[in-house]
Amino acid sequence: MDPDSAAAPASPWLGRVALALALLPLAASAVALIVGVGTSYVAGSDQGLIELRTSDVGRHAVLVGPYARDGWNHPGPALFYALAPVYRLAGGNSIGLALGALLINGLAVVGIAVVARRRGGLPLLLLTLVGCAVLMRSLGAPFLRDPWNPYVTVLPFGLLVLLTWAMTTGEAWALPVGVGVASFCVQTHVGYAPIAIPLVVWGAIWLIVSVRRRRNADDRVGDDRHDDNDQRSRDLVRASLAVAAVLVVMWLPTVIQELTASPGNLTEIAQDFADPKSQTHTLVEGYRLVSGQFELVPQWLTGHVDVDPFSGQPLLLFSAAPPVLLIPFALAALAFWRWRISGAIRLVATLLTACVAGVFAVSRVTGPAYEYRLKWTWFLATLAFVAVMWAAWMLIARRVRSARSMQVLFAVPLSALVVLGIVNTMSAVRAGEPQGNISTAVHTLDPQVLASLPERHGDVVVRTTSFEGDVYQTALVLYLESRGTAVRVDRSRQDEYGAVRVHQRNAPVRAELTIAADQEFDTTAARPGLHLVAYWGTRSPEVRADVVQHHADLVAAYEAGTISRDALRDGIASRPLGPAVGVFTASSAG
Repeated sequence: MDPDSAAAPASPWLGRVALALALLPLAASAVALIVGVGTSYVAGSDQGLIELRTSDVGRHAVLVGPYARDGWNHPGPALFYALAPVYRLAGGNSIGLALGALLINGLAVVGIAVVARRRGGLPLLLLTLVGCAVLMRSLGAPFLRDPWNPYVTVLPFGLLVLLTWAMTTGEAWALPVGVGVASFCVQTHVGYAPIAIPLVVWGAIWLIVSVRRRRNADDRVGDDRHDDNDQRSRDLVRASLAVAAVLVVMWLPTVIQELTASPGNLTEIAQDFADPKSQTHTLVEGYRLVSGQFELVPQWLTGHVDVDPFSGQPLLLFSAAPPVLLIPFALAALAFWRWRISGAIRLVATLLTACVAGVFAVSRVTGPAYEYRLKWTWFLATLAFVAVMWAAWMLIARRVRSARSMQVLFAVPLSALVVLGIVNTMSAVRAGEPQGNISTAVHTLDPQVLASLPERHGDVVVRTTSFEGDVYQTALVLYLESRGTAVRVDRSRQDEYGAVRVHQRNAPVRAELTIAADQEFDTTAARPGLHLVAYWGTRSPEVRADVVQHHADLVAAYEAGTISRDALRDGIASRPLGPAVGVFTASSAG
């Protein structure tokens, strides 16, 4: 810890209070979920797929990560193993996923606080927690409890940046911890590989070089500090052994899958990135997305993202305002340099490295660069903001010496934490049920489906007609599995659901179910040979069919030239279809 950075007449409990204020919203969110939601939450869509794989831990081999919708899975199952203990404690209910996500984010905040306290003392701890609280407010309570892999990795990635900084300052323990956190991020979402791996390599190289430089410098001047040098060397050796152990434990499932499957999942990932099937992005676009977080009113501060309605990509991808907030960051870096505060200088260097790697990481995104994939850019700018505040703190602390003035200085970030803690806690309490629309639908659909199944042995094969139906398919599979039903999917869905849920060609079939949602429901309902066994919607199937016919008549009239475009639009808007989900089976089934 740099001596000039943290001298302060503060009570030892102040840091614990600050950390408690930062964690309070996460704890409030957990209580709200347990008391206000309980077992009523049923996960669907990608969250449902995550729950299925989490439920497999301890029962089946779980060797790959979340499904990536590109014909392969993310590299490893670290997320499922991290969620599994809390999921089991929650009785195997979907709420366990949300509680597990809160625990992961809480541990990330604690880790960030530990590094900040060790490297910058109480001042940096307070300022970093303020930055985390601001970021948590912008991300929102639903984000922080969501186990979805693009979301649950954001705060752990922030911890990785701090751990990399700790490595550059000679903290050997940060190396194995950083490798573990980086492995979690990369396994959970492969998009972190181009930024997490360079960060760990950067920190490890600096750590090794700094240990050797200290030894060589002491040997040249004949300094009698061999015990200290020997201790640093021993710490580095132990850290290296711990890294090897972490890599073996965390990546063994991935290696097993790669060696036993043909082709292996890692091979499929490498092939897809080497020869992408969809669009890639440029370094200029990567620069815009990273530098855009340094605009005068950045996304990480407001929580608002302007998105292109056609592609779903952030508008920053196409145009970014000048990064004017880089000016105070540059001034802070200059101040650290003039004051010769090596730890702070290395923080700036680590942040710049992360930003450069981040530009490259964005350029490696295949397909649309959806905004939900890029929330990690928010943390980089947040930490730059913390660095600026830290420089301002040092400047003020150098000019005030009285205990009274220092108490006032400490009161500013603490007061901000109190306000942000209250705001974030209220948001957490009011967040409601996760995926509320899905839960409402499946609570109606699932008992109807279960009651419709014929009394015979065999697989219940569940299919869907569209992406909208996928949202509910996972929820139905979870429900039927929890009732002891042998539920299976087609072989084409193996990457999503796992081999244990694939229907084998010669296996007996108890029932074949087809899920259709929204407009696909109307198309499917009109197909001969299908029988509707379960339905949820804002309109009854009969009324919905009448509305569909009304819309068809309006379109026909418009094409015939008897009504205007405005009349067509107003006529359709006057009788909206609303959402609908139906489960069908063959008319002869059962």
